[in-house]
Amino acid sequence: MKQTDKMISAIQQDIELPAVVTRKAQEAFQQILMEGGKETKEMESSVHKISHTATDQVRSNQLKPYASHRRRGEKRLPAAAKTAAAVAAILLLSFGLCAANPVLAAKIPIIGRLFSMLQGSLEYPGDYTDYTQPLEETPPVSEDADSSFSQTVNGVTVTLSEIYCNQEAMSLSMMIQAPEPFRDQIATTLEGTYLSLEASSRFSFRPEPYVGNNSLTGSFIDDKTFIGVWRVDMQELLLDESQIIELSRQAQQEGREFPITPEVIDQYGIRLDLPKQFTLQLDLARIVGNLANPVPLDYGMSAEELESLSDQEFQELHARVTSQAGMEQYPNTSEHYWFDGPWSFSIPVTVNATENKDIPVHDFNDAGIGLESLLLTPFELRVNARMEGGDYIPILLDAQGKWMDPGSGDVSILPISGHDVSEVTVYLCDFTLWYDEVKAYRDQPSLKDYLEQYASYRRTVTLSR
Repeated sequence: MKQTDKMISAIQQDIELPAVVTRKAQEAFQQILMEGGKETKEMESSVHKISHTATDQVRSNQLKPYASHRRRGEKRLPAAAKTAAAVAAILLLSFGLCAANPVLAAKIPIIGRLFSMLQGSLEYPGDYTDYTQPLEETPPVSEDADSSFSQTVNGVTVTLSEIYCNQEAMSLSMMIQAPEPFRDQIATTLEGTYLSLEASSRFSFRPEPYVGNNSLTGSFIDDKTFIGVWRVDMQELLLDESQIIELSRQAQQEGREFPITPEVIDQYGIRLDLPKQFTLQLDLARIVGNLANPVPLDYGMSAEELESLSDQEFQELHARVTSQAGMEQYPNTSEHYWFDGPWSFSIPVTVNATENKDIPVHDFNDAGIGLESLLLTPFELRVNARMEGGDYIPILLDAQGKWMDPGSGDVSILPISGHDVSEVTVYLCDFTLWYDEVKAYRDQPSLKDYLEQYASYRRTVTLSR
């Protein structure tokens, strides 16, 4: 993740503020960018709302001081998993019926079919029918007892439905049922609806708990029920960072800095092997959503008075107001709606390598940049590139010359739905050149010509899918 991504993530919020406040946030962000290096062109336009506090970023750094540092050359846009605007017609019909009649919704046997209901709107869409593994229930010891994959705590029922794991990612579907309506409480963004899972996720093949992506992306099927899919990047899981964590803790205790750079990860990180079967212990402490109508900040000043403040005075005022509003805590009632657990599940996972293909390439130009390998699954294509010595971005064209849009996720992991991936052409393009000169032509026939002109590296690879 680029540093600018994390800054944007901290700054973007759902609280509408006076124009002067927004302007001050933009000015402050631009100053940070000038001090810290180049900015991401696209993300500038998204900085339209101010962060209520920087504690979200601090909290993220405390939870995963190592995970936020991506492999060299990778970039990740600051968004939850991409969600499409519509789902299959049969799903729309079912949703309409369920919203009108929650009793009917309770009778529809949707457990075991969540992937089929959501697969068109997932970040990596496709037909998951032949790949998912239903989580089969163990009969409860009594009629009132929870089953293996469905538990009720404080009136809120969490039910795990299906799981799919390949070499690239593990995806787990689940349903959240509340005793009271909460659909109208939860914010929906252009990228869809998501809930955050506050959980300790322990995988049996790695020593440290996983603290990466915690977004459950999906849809409401009625006012009280949310269904979604939680996706975990297996390449993140297969890096043992325990030594890095220990070194970071020691540095913190001694009052010194320990920058976690790609070189540190290469030196102290240990690559793990993915077993064919493993166990996930999911201890879910809390489920959190962003409020659709967060409480607005009250600065107690007019726009003119805010305008007259210096940057330091404004920052001090902002910190004081957010503290008084309780926004230093997460979650808080000004911004969030949540359910407290805990819910605990022990989940057996079998890796499904069906139609997975690892294609070694090992091709590099005189500058030392190039393509290590490609990893193809039924739903995504990962580009493993060597991009030292510059700031490059991988751009891919499918066999028909169509641009492969990475969506809002990691630009090195591309959805393959709708593409002919029997052959792909990989370009490594300077990041600034891509955004300044080339990206505007991404949906035009001339894109290939521009890539041939501007890209620093090119290689066509036959995948023969």
